[in-house]
Amino acid sequence: WFRGELAFALGKAGEIDRAHKVIDQAIDMCRLRAEHWCLSELLRIKGEVVLLAGAAGAKPAAEQAFQEAMAIAQEQGAVSWELRAATSLARLRIAQGDNASARAILEPVMRRFSEGFETRDFKDAQALMEGVS
Repeated sequence: WFRGELAFALGKAGEIDRAHKVIDQAIDMCRLRAEHWCLSELLRIKGEVVLLAGAAGAKPAAEQAFQEAMAIAQEQGAVSWELRAATSLARLRIAQGDNASARAILEPVMRRFSEGFETRDFKDAQALMEGVS
């Protein structure tokens, strides 16, 4: 998880190659050691790093990472991780002009929350939902 945060920070700082290297190592290590508790978040961060790179094919690759992150989080019952991945995917869809799809991605995940409405992640998702209404 810490390597994921490092990768995201490196990407934001413009060190895309290092960010890719760090996040790929973190994902590989997670899978190798069967430490799947943070795999969803690492995949989400990989998608964000891919988008920051802005290379050809970045959007489909990021979308794939976000969808895999959502699927893993859903399998684990990790609704908070799923919300983060759904928010990243919804932002991508909004950037592509597909507000209806963004809403369809976020709404079912947000409905499963029974607490945590004051968290930054939930508020970010809520703001996106309000923006696409």
